[in-house]
Amino acid sequence: PYASAGIRDIYGVTPEEVAQDATAVHQALHPDDRERVSAGILESARTLSVWSDVYRVNHPGGHTLWVQGQSTPQRQPDGSVLWHGYIHDISDRQQNDARMALLDTALQAMPAGIVITDRDGRIEWVNQGFTQLTGYAAGEALGGNPRLLRSGHHDSAFYAQLWQTILRGEVWSGE
Repeated sequence: PYASAGIRDIYGVTPEEVAQDATAVHQALHPDDRERVSAGILESARTLSVWSDVYRVNHPGGHTLWVQGQSTPQRQPDGSVLWHGYIHDISDRQQNDARMALLDTALQAMPAGIVITDRDGRIEWVNQGFTQLTGYAAGEALGGNPRLLRSGHHDSAFYAQLWQTILRGEVWSGE
């Protein structure tokens, strides 16, 4: 019986258009997600449990949105279900996640050993090049200190410069 005006931004319909029949909303779901989303909503209505999902919507404007929805069903005296919840556009987040996955793939494929530390010098991430070059498995290095790579071939000035660079949040590169 009620939908906010924001439904137009997500589904391209007005609240009045879906007040009695949500078919237009269902039809806007991406075909690859439609069955899963519908099944989740039906299960939520049957069990009166919270429904939550991330899915795509084919907006009538010609673009596809990624949305996240969550809703709590409430059984009405006539047996119907009233939903209390939200749906919001997470397209930017999905695009950023896809970019991060692509970057991770590219960094993993590089033959050079790459180590990412936090500002305290703890290892947060290593690539496959690192594991191949050093013989340390990622699990052995993560959370550790780059001192594990100390070879004994460099003086203290070398390490002082390395740590100053890292602690400034800058990129250090060397052998």
